[in-house]
Amino acid sequence: MDRRTPHLAETLGHPAPHASAPGKLPGTTSNNGRLQPTDQTSGRSRDASQDRRRFMLLSCSAMLSAVISTTGCNLFSQNKEDRNLAMMKASEIKELPAQVGQAVAARGLEPIKVTGVGLVDSLPGSGGAPDPSILRDALLDDMNRSDVSNPNHLLEKTTNALVQVHAYIPAGAKRGDRVDVYCKAPSSSNTENLHGGWLLDSRLRVEAMVGGRLSGGDVMAISTGQLTTRGAIENSTELDTRTQARILRGATVQQDREIGLWLRPDFQNVSSSIAVSKVINERFFFFDGSTRRGVAEPVNDDFLRLELHPRYDNAIGRYIAVINSIILNPGEISGQERLEMLAEDMKQASTASKAALQLEAIGDSGIPVLLDVLANEQNPELRFYAAESLAYLNRKEAIPVLEQSIISEPAFRHSALLALQGVRHPEVITTLERLFHQSSLEARYGAFHVLRKRSDSMALLAPSRIDGVALYYNLESDASPAVVISTHERQEIVVFGEVALDLTSPVRGPSGLIVKPSLQNSKQISLARFQVGKRDRRVSMPATLQGLAQGVASIGGDYGDVISLIKELKNQGHILAQVAIDPLPESMRTYYREQSSE
Repeated sequence: MDRRTPHLAETLGHPAPHASAPGKLPGTTSNNGRLQPTDQTSGRSRDASQDRRRFMLLSCSAMLSAVISTTGCNLFSQNKEDRNLAMMKASEIKELPAQVGQAVAARGLEPIKVTGVGLVDSLPGSGGAPDPSILRDALLDDMNRSDVSNPNHLLEKTTNALVQVHAYIPAGAKRGDRVDVYCKAPSSSNTENLHGGWLLDSRLRVEAMVGGRLSGGDVMAISTGQLTTRGAIENSTELDTRTQARILRGATVQQDREIGLWLRPDFQNVSSSIAVSKVINERFFFFDGSTRRGVAEPVNDDFLRLELHPRYDNAIGRYIAVINSIILNPGEISGQERLEMLAEDMKQASTASKAALQLEAIGDSGIPVLLDVLANEQNPELRFYAAESLAYLNRKEAIPVLEQSIISEPAFRHSALLALQGVRHPEVITTLERLFHQSSLEARYGAFHVLRKRSDSMALLAPSRIDGVALYYNLESDASPAVVISTHERQEIVVFGEVALDLTSPVRGPSGLIVKPSLQNSKQISLARFQVGKRDRRVSMPATLQGLAQGVASIGGDYGDVISLIKELKNQGHILAQVAIDPLPESMRTYYREQSSE
């Protein structure tokens, strides 16, 4: 999951579209005993009697607790009639509500911030000896635990710097996932610039101040890697931009993050816990060989542990919204009557978003209603809601509608791209490739972003690897040429169309870098790097952006150097194409029903 993590509010309803990050793609059938997920509603559910036996002891304990909490210690001093009345009151189980969301509250959906203190080395004399502080003490403690010899001497070197480190671990993250890391040299570190530095292994925890010292729990992530300063990204020389940096995918998650559902107080009993898990598992389950396993596991009478279904791996908020919409207690409404009611709701913009979620929660039986909307409705908002739910139900009919939403309505663009990511159909690849030719750069780059996360698209994208710097993509596009630089998740440069590098005069970059036109060959550029105490390095490369990046790498430059040079070349008019940083579609845009929302 090196993933960008959405807030739950982004996905619980419309018109605000939904958000997410990278993930696995689902299968639909079993294959030689390998785990294959599915979300069909057919098949027999787990035997409820087995679940009840599993929780028999817990049930007895819960009942006794309920009796005592209801009656107090006077239960045993009451007469027989009073005791019977008290027992009857305590044993009453409240009738379950209509939908799962009325009985539960989700847990573990927010990203958690983990922090630590680290040491950056390999700086060209721009570090400094940190002043005495809590941070210095914490770093020394960590270095001593790691058996680092003479740690105080290391802190005094100007090639090193003390930094505060933090990262955000998204909901549902698994051990081994990679996330971005952020570093900052505090004023007490006496550091001038983090450019060119490398963060040594740093342990990140959920920390707090205890007795005037930093204290934390278990290690949640370990971070390390090459720094890219904020100054390089923003092409700024201000001190605060030079002492802040990030490492893309620089932290490795050490512990799984659990997501689950708390039962609300009125429903905290074994019977309700089993009932909720039963309806969830009828809708979402896996096949492990020939064994069916649901995504919800009752841990006790007030909590259910949830596994994330792969189709929602990048949209946990929507996953919870769909689970909340599952029917728990149908009452006197039959399934057919409910479908007819939802079909009517799908005709009104004010109710269509909620109705689509409920149809998605129903599963296969809700598909005909959603398809009918696509066939008979012309309202783009209603068509989008229906197509979005159909995409999460893995129906290819959603693809052209979502494509049109991406092109014509920016408010739906983020959610439409997210929904397409999990559709297992070859038509998705050709659809996303067509989006490369759209005038909107965020539609183009958003389509690339989805394709890059799919395992079936690498032959189409065919990146070139520039060792130690970035992945370089050159994609065909009929739209105006553009260069996109990523500062989240991956070090990558994406070029749409043919971008010319018209270098007519020397340009200076950071850390002694100079690029200038070649005097011998007009189709080449010359790059050089001059640093104190190091030998001069020079190289000639093709006069292209890819040649520029490869040349920087060959003379010891890094990703930050490439970003700085590209932005400076653009500022001086040597690159005529648009240059953009992370132009991904925004979530939570407002859709105006009377006019476009760009």
